[in-house]
Amino acid sequence: WLDDIGLPQYKEIMNVAKVDGRILNYLTLDDLSAMKITDQFHQISIKRSIQCLRKCNFHPNHMKRRSVKPTGNWTGDEDVMNWSNGRIMQWLCSHDVTTDYAKNLRGSGVHGALFSLEPLFNSNTLVELLNIPIREVHLHRQVASAFATLIGPECQLAKKQAEAETGTELLLSLARQQKALKMPSQVVSFRNGKLSAGDMLCPLGEGDEPIPPRKPPRTFTSSYRTPRDRSYSSNVLQDHKWSSISNFSK
Repeated sequence: WLDDIGLPQYKEIMNVAKVDGRILNYLTLDDLSAMKITDQFHQISIKRSIQCLRKCNFHPNHMKRRSVKPTGNWTGDEDVMNWSNGRIMQWLCSHDVTTDYAKNLRGSGVHGALFSLEPLFNSNTLVELLNIPIREVHLHRQVASAFATLIGPECQLAKKQAEAETGTELLLSLARQQKALKMPSQVVSFRNGKLSAGDMLCPLGEGDEPIPPRKPPRTFTSSYRTPRDRSYSSNVLQDHKWSSISNFSK
């Protein structure tokens, strides 16, 4: 799963923390902090991927890794939300974006759910992450046009409205920070245009509620808890009836 969303660098730390589908479902910012996943852009990437998992009922094979067409072009019968990081790079290469630029998305956290579900992710953010020079005006326009066609007019309009409401291209600035500094920033999450810590990374919302896990997690009286244990609070245990969940592994 981490390979598919373009964040393979976190595989070891999540393996040590024993993060599985149930943990991802209720992952908090405190959990990410404990696992040293503090890059803001990567947090947003994980957030949107969790949202996508809920919509797909945590199906382990929901990600689209390759196009059925040898050219890699988008045929219109694929759900972009399920595109993996590799599928995004394949699509870019089909639009004359050279491999030298496309490979810059490796380890970036760019995937289809970020395209479709993150209102602040736009073509400018993509160009910034691709590290395309300013002088390549034609390539900038080509990527912008291909991106707009891919996500569709409704999604494009929603992104413009979100950008107007925030008053700034916040996600673009995070992409620039990631490229320039190559270092983590503070643990944060977006809420009404502001940044806050200590909440669920991807709050449960209408239309994406998951099936509850089969059984409740262990309870602990010790003050020390691992990220796996902290992901479940007493409120979660009270609010949800634990019945079953589709098996899902990293």
